[in-house]
Amino acid sequence: MIQYSIAVCALLATTTTYAQIKDTTNSDPNLSKVVHVVTEYEPSISDANRINSLPQVEDTLAIKPTFKYPIVSKPIHPDFELTPINAAKMKGEPLTRLYRGIFTGGLGNYLSTLANLQLGSIRSKNMFMNAEFNHQGSFGDLKVDGTNQKATVSDNYMKLTGKRFIDKKEIYGSLGGKFDEFHTYGTPNALDFSNGNIALQYSTINIETGIRSLNLDSGAFNYNVKPHFELFKSKTDQETAVGIETEGEKIMGELSIHGLLNLNYYNGIDQTTDLLFNPFATIHKGKFLGKVGFASQLYAGGYSKFHLYPDMYAEYNVADNIFVPFAVCNGFSQWGGIAKLVEENPYLVPGTNAVPTSYNINVTAGVKGLMTSFVPYSMSATFSQVDNMHFFVPTNSDLSYLSISNAPYYTTINSATNVFNFHGELGYKKFEKLNITYKFDYFSYDTKDITKAYFKPSLVSTLNFRYDIQHKII
Repeated sequence: MIQYSIAVCALLATTTTYAQIKDTTNSDPNLSKVVHVVTEYEPSISDANRINSLPQVEDTLAIKPTFKYPIVSKPIHPDFELTPINAAKMKGEPLTRLYRGIFTGGLGNYLSTLANLQLGSIRSKNMFMNAEFNHQGSFGDLKVDGTNQKATVSDNYMKLTGKRFIDKKEIYGSLGGKFDEFHTYGTPNALDFSNGNIALQYSTINIETGIRSLNLDSGAFNYNVKPHFELFKSKTDQETAVGIETEGEKIMGELSIHGLLNLNYYNGIDQTTDLLFNPFATIHKGKFLGKVGFASQLYAGGYSKFHLYPDMYAEYNVADNIFVPFAVCNGFSQWGGIAKLVEENPYLVPGTNAVPTSYNINVTAGVKGLMTSFVPYSMSATFSQVDNMHFFVPTNSDLSYLSISNAPYYTTINSATNVFNFHGELGYKKFEKLNITYKFDYFSYDTKDITKAYFKPSLVSTLNFRYDIQHKII
């Protein structure tokens, strides 16, 4: 291997030497050369990249400039002169003008007449007197079997009222009288239609007196005590009612305590005593108004029973009297004596009497408020569960002791009843002189002991229009 290596090196040395021999055959004085380049030149050093960031100097010394604003004040002394004015005079709001009397009159078909006169004293710090006279009737006749028969209706009453103010107290009293006359008509086969046989006449005398406190201090105790007497009389019946009603109130800030205690004695077809006790508390806090209490009522005598009812109310003023939802839950009882029944239906069989009607529970939910500043509204729905609701039905009983047979008289029947009522009310009062009110009531009766609610209307609608001309003509 050494020998071979020496031989290769010798050959290479010989070839290199030979290439360096000067070519004498083609000699050129300028020594021309030809260079053959096998590949392009590739540099081994890469391109340089330029640094774009500039040098920065970090200084640890921070200098904060301070500013001073000197104020040079110079007082200014303006010249100002006061102009004297007259002292203000305090003047109260003018009192509403009072008139000594007002008269209402009207005339309608079937010779219907209406007259009402009210007379009163002018404003006084010591006393007040008032008198009222009222008449409403119809003087038409109806033809039965070719002959005219009386159908006269006449309702008349008068009432005198007086008040006396003494040391934060009011002593008051009233005396009233009522006389009504009706005629039963429409039965051709009655024996005698003379005025004396078909006329129904009722008279009532009532007296009330009492004393009421007038304490303006919200923390004082206020009371009202009112004894009363009433005598009802017809051709065949008579009923006397004597009683006393008391009421007390104590206000303690947002909370007030109330109490009612009433005692009545009825001496008529039945002799019954009625005692009512109704305490309750009310609270008015912000937009909320609430009431909670109960009512207990005891009947003893000809009719005996005890009732206990809730007495609750709540409302919340959501939007400044624009939208005020409210809810009610209560109950009460109504006396069913002859005087009370005649007010509802004067064509009753003499001697008719009914047990007291008990509204065991009334539940009402509704909303009231103002659509605009001059359009109030109210809507509510009420469910009532009633015991002994009385209904009037015609009777053909023998009334020969009145010289009449088959007369068009009515009697009462009772039934447990569930009542649903929807009430709507809309008003308009943009001006003081103009006032329009529309009321709508829908009733639905579910009677338990009879087939239907006799003579009970399912729809009652009322439109009231009132226009005041200079407080003289309405």
